[in-house]
Formats: sequence, C-alpha cells, structure tokens
Amino acid sequence: MKLPKFEYLYCYYHNKDTIVKPHYHNCYELTYFCDGNSITETNGETYKCFAGNFLIYPRERVHNEIHLSKVKVLCLGFTPGEQEVLCCDKLYSDHDKSVLKILEQIQNETTNKEIDFHFMCSLLTGQLLLSLIRQTETPFQQNSFSPVLRYINEQYTSDIDLDYLAKLSGYSYDHFRHAFKQKTGMTPLNYILHKKIDHAKLLLKNSSICIADIAITCGFANISQFSVTFKKLTGNTPSEYRKSK
Repeated sequence: MKLPKFEYLYCYYHNKDTIVKPHYHNCYELTYFCDGNSITETNGETYKCFAGNFLIYPRERVHNEIHLSKVKVLCLGFTPGEQEVLCCDKLYSDHDKSVLKILEQIQNETTNKEIDFHFMCSLLTGQLLLSLIRQTETPFQQNSFSPVLRYINEQYTSDIDLDYLAKLSGYSYDHFRHAFKQKTGMTPLNYILHKKIDHAKLLLKNSSICIADIAITCGFANISQFSVTFKKLTGNTPSEYRKSK
C-alpha cells in the first residue's frame, strides 16, 4: 500500500451556535469531534455528531458544521494512497479512543516539529487509515458490490472506467451491468450521473460558485453537458434550481 501523504492537522474550538459555512478541501479530511454536540450536512445527508464521532470527507466534498454547544474539533487533511478505498458516507464512532490517540500523536509531532516530523505524520496517518479500512472491509467480505459502490462514492467526480468497476465486482462486464441494475435500479452510468447531479445540487444550494465551475467540479466536460444532464434528471436547469432554493 502506498503511504498516504499528510497535509495538515488543525485544532478548532467553537462556541455554541457557531456555524461553519459550506466549504470543501482539495484533499481528504477527517473531522473528529472531541466533545460537544454538532450537526454536519454533506452529500445530501445530515449527521448528529457527539464526542468521539468523526467523518471522512473526500476531496471537494462540500460540508458544513452547526455547533449546538461548545466543541473541540480536530481536522486531519491527507492524500490517501492509490489503493486505499475509504468509506466516506458514514458516521464513525471511536469507541476505544484509538483514533483520538493517533490524532494526538500527530498533533504532538506538528507542535514539536522534530526531525522528519512530516514523514512521521504520514506514517501515523497511514496507521490510522489502515485500521479504518480493515474495520470497514470485514462486514462486506460476502458482498461483491460494496467495493464498487465505495469506489463510485469516492471517485464519481472523476472519469470512472466501467471495465474497472466490473473487475472490482469479480464479474464479467455484461454480468456486472445486469447485476448492478438489479441491485440499485440503475445502470452503472446512470448511478454515477445521479451522484454527480446530487453533488451539483448541494453546491448550487449552499454556495455561490458559478455554474461553469460547478460543472467542472462535478466531473462534466463542459457547462453544456452539465446543463442538459441536470435538466434531464431534475426537470430544471441549474439556474432554475438555484433560484428555487
């Protein structure tokens, strides 16, 4: 497994009723709630976050935070290794505080800045992610579509190779397409397009990013392709949808 690249670790303290506006990062981010009570909205879902909860956001995933009490938050930015498939669409619970212990080790490294501290932070980040991947893989060993869906959920803004998805499932391409539609009700391509459009709807609703930039961010070749697809799937143009919200 290629070692992930550590990008940053920030510690934030927020007062009650503080709102972190919708934003995204150019790398992955693990957001860990050390205490308090918060709400996070991302990818069309709302998560209630308490002490010991954390989420992982893929790059360019829009998210916000609404703090219902005083909170302390640790934010770990990283670029994962090429083969790492992380489960981002879930709320994790750090029952044994093992994740917090590693985050605190990384925090100590960034504070003390001893020789090669940045490399040590990457090693610690790799240890953390490998532990999470092992935990995530266990329930899905008998489900050949879980790796496929996780890969799509992580990479839908990129140009996804459907042949590669078939290989992930272990089926031939034709069998994969048939089985995928049986499981999701959509062809693989339509499923990916719906993910792109859901992301676009979130950006249109929660940001002032121009529509042309949203089209590129969501993985469309140009604004024309984006607008045609958006109207086909929602019944509205991107401009109409933004105005309605």
